[in-house]
Amino acid sequence: MRFSSYRLPWLLLLCGVAVYATAVHGLRAIPRPPLDERLRLAMPAYVQVLLAGGDKYLASNLEVFRAVTLSAVIADPNSYAIQAKIQQQANLLNPYNQDNAYLAAAVLAWEGQVEIAQWILNRTTIARDWDPEPPFYQGFNAYYFDKDYERAGELALIAAERADGINRRFFRMTASRWFAQTEDKDTAIRLLRILQQTTTDADIQRQLAARIVQTENLHRIQTAMQLYTLLNGRPARQLTDLLEQGYLLVLPRDPFNHGFEVNAAGEVVIRRP
Repeated sequence: MRFSSYRLPWLLLLCGVAVYATAVHGLRAIPRPPLDERLRLAMPAYVQVLLAGGDKYLASNLEVFRAVTLSAVIADPNSYAIQAKIQQQANLLNPYNQDNAYLAAAVLAWEGQVEIAQWILNRTTIARDWDPEPPFYQGFNAYYFDKDYERAGELALIAAERADGINRRFFRMTASRWFAQTEDKDTAIRLLRILQQTTTDADIQRQLAARIVQTENLHRIQTAMQLYTLLNGRPARQLTDLLEQGYLLVLPRDPFNHGFEVNAAGEVVIRRP
């Protein structure tokens, strides 16, 4: 009896269903790591490209998406270091990726990964030579985190040359302030609000909202410490001194639960785990 070609597709379909069912059953028995653990893996760039079918731009987008997901669930410095590596790999694949640069400015720099954040922003500044945002964010990090005011001013001027109208004026005024080594938390809070308003990702918006509260509260304690130092001739040894002597009514909270402390130099800083 001849085999009917009409039955062949159905047999192939049944075989496929059987293979699929067997595979699903086998996979269920394999222990699955928590979501957080899977996201902590920073794969080499060539592996990411292979997994993306040879498309390096798709691979970069997938890594940025993974970094956004990771930023919503991590809570320890080691995970931020992994996220920095993920972001760095994404930028190697595609330095034009705007979200990659945005996350470097909005997340990495604020979690102690300033060096990699600056590396990412520098590559994006060069690649996106029409875009004023990467050099401005890079300049802000130089100003706020590295205290390199001259470099910050230079980068703000680069941003000004790429902008027009009121934006160009704003970048130039900012450059003049940074060149003058003006240091204040108000600038940091304004930048964070700009970042919050320009992102559409709800998780990043929530994280930035918490970062704004953290920065405002840090500024409030630092102002109280400055007054204490002025009137007592020395900084307070611990934050409870500010409460006991009436410089603060309550100790402002840190939404990230790191807390604040007085370091060896008598400065109020965010406690790093």
